[in-house]
Amino acid sequence: NYNDAIQYFNKILLLKSKIPKDINPEYFKVYNWLGLIYKKQGNLQKAIEYYQYAIKNTSEIFYLSIINGNIANIYSLTGDYLKAIFYYENTLSMLEKSDDKRKYRYIVDNCHNLGYAYYKLGKYNQAEDNYLKSIHIAEVKQLGGVGETYYNCGLVYQNLKEFDKADSYYKKAIKSYIKDFGENHHMTGMAYMNYAGFHSETGDFKKSKELYQTAFKILINTLGDKHPYTSLCLKNIGLLYYQMNHYKQALRYFQNSIISKLYSFNDSSIYHNPTPDAFPDLDLLIVLKAKAQAFEKLAELEDKETNLKAALSTLELTVKFIEQLRMGYLYEDSKLVLAEKEHETYMSIIKIAYELLNITGDNNYIHTAFKYSERSKYAILRESINEETARNIASIPDSIQKHEKRIKEQIGNIRIQIENENKFINPDSLKQVELKEKLFQLTQTQEKIIREFEQNYPKYYKRKYENRVVGITELQSILSEKEVVISYELTDNILFMFAITNNKHYFIRNNVDSVFYNDLDAYQEFLHSENNLAFGMFRKSSYGLYCELIKPIEKYIKGKNLLIIPDSEMSLIVFESFADEPYVKKRYADYRNEPYLIRKYPIGYAFSATLFYNSKSKDKVWNPRLLGFAPDYKNNRDSLDIVPKAKGSLKSVSRIVQGKIFTNEEATENNFKRNIKNYGIIHLYAYGSENKQNP
Repeated sequence: NYNDAIQYFNKILLLKSKIPKDINPEYFKVYNWLGLIYKKQGNLQKAIEYYQYAIKNTSEIFYLSIINGNIANIYSLTGDYLKAIFYYENTLSMLEKSDDKRKYRYIVDNCHNLGYAYYKLGKYNQAEDNYLKSIHIAEVKQLGGVGETYYNCGLVYQNLKEFDKADSYYKKAIKSYIKDFGENHHMTGMAYMNYAGFHSETGDFKKSKELYQTAFKILINTLGDKHPYTSLCLKNIGLLYYQMNHYKQALRYFQNSIISKLYSFNDSSIYHNPTPDAFPDLDLLIVLKAKAQAFEKLAELEDKETNLKAALSTLELTVKFIEQLRMGYLYEDSKLVLAEKEHETYMSIIKIAYELLNITGDNNYIHTAFKYSERSKYAILRESINEETARNIASIPDSIQKHEKRIKEQIGNIRIQIENENKFINPDSLKQVELKEKLFQLTQTQEKIIREFEQNYPKYYKRKYENRVVGITELQSILSEKEVVISYELTDNILFMFAITNNKHYFIRNNVDSVFYNDLDAYQEFLHSENNLAFGMFRKSSYGLYCELIKPIEKYIKGKNLLIIPDSEMSLIVFESFADEPYVKKRYADYRNEPYLIRKYPIGYAFSATLFYNSKSKDKVWNPRLLGFAPDYKNNRDSLDIVPKAKGSLKSVSRIVQGKIFTNEEATENNFKRNIKNYGIIHLYAYGSENKQNP
């Protein structure tokens, strides 16, 4: 009875606060218990809050490590695996220093949990290392309780395609649980379930079905029908039926999996979904996406419109949950991992909306497709801009903002020191540990400040998490008669194009194949390679790309100024140099006189229509001055080549556009940050890495 437990623990805290000289004031244990209870209730934010109270009330390394491990478990549960790894590694570092004899059980558990976080990120070798370390310590210290680690090792080897090892570890897991708990225990049921999944992947559907039935019987008898493990088993059985092309049976199991996962949802109709206020986690996203895919497959066989609409509504709910999860992540890297994984969900919605448009003729599906196209583009960049705006409108005191900025700068400096130390052939391990501990402390301070922003400044919270994107009608309101926005979405074999003028909009679908991707690769290599490539290859690929990307919509855009919003795969190509006529072989390369698109159209670019709309809506004073940087890469640790002609090119530009330039050792991050606000044009001759999905 969690509510009664919370009530009694709060009474304990109240009584302790009234004792003037408490002999053994271990408040942290009460706070830690409250954190555990709130976690079990699903109130994860409240759980973290009480774990933080627990940390404040103890300085003992052993107890601090346990509490940090509990926090890591919450981040892992919500899918914020990078942050979970950060906490697990810190927990293990603290446990190694502890003199408490109980520490080995916690080391075993945290190594296992660290392995699980790496597994969920697809880093199977790191997962294997940590799982095997957990098993080894447990065996040496005779701790037992490694059945779960055995079957997670099986999952790792299954993904590494080492099927004999996987089979061996699944069997070890079952044997371990039967020995520790007996045949009818939920963890034994989980081991059977994972072994069933192994047989499903290797194509032995009959054996898989038998093992799933055994697992489900154990789980339903021990945990009941409302439990995450029961839900997981039902979802996996649904996936088995999906593999067997039995889509209606798959949908029934997916629906029962959702019912089992959510305490307040009990609707058995496959055409109904939970409400958006349900608390999501990554497992719920997986089952909802599986349900939508099953509806798509069923639509190919019967009731096409009905089942496609069911798939669409399921995916729209999934996107709401994705964005809800992403906004709860504090680490940008974790947001990027989620964005990369879920990009296909947005693409599925666009594809289904196009099919429904053709079936029904309802133009609202164009608006739906465009909305989710926008949501898929640079969501994290959009969120960062929202946060900056939120700070300005929320009246957060300058002193607090400056404090947070100092913490950010310190975190940045520590990370650079860690990166530099890691590059040495023989890094100082003591220094690495010291830097990581310092980074952990600073990160906790930053998290606390952000939480205070969100709790104490409601305008900040509202603006930061506002996830509105521009619609077609709004976008048209800022376009002149001469302007057209062209937005692209590219999946493996389908290209979607939106062409939007001030009074019309078009939604086009083209199939693409290996020829398109070959042209794209050749064109990008020509533009970005240091080596001289054949002119004929460039011309053929530039015309091929024109035929796929511009020609299908050219009748709608003649005489217009083009604003290109590329898909991430096309973010490194230059539309101006597309050729709109086939290549005719010549005696020599004639770059000057080719039929480039820039001769017909003025062309500009934007990350997304929403960012373009917001920039046009703002009152801003244009500053035409140039800030330029050309660093010298001599003796750098990354063995980077010097950027050819960088200094000379920058000086040539600076003679045309007035401003300030920094070269060689003066081209530093510090000079960049100090000067950037005073200039409207930023020009960098520097190396960088790009995440195309979310820059």
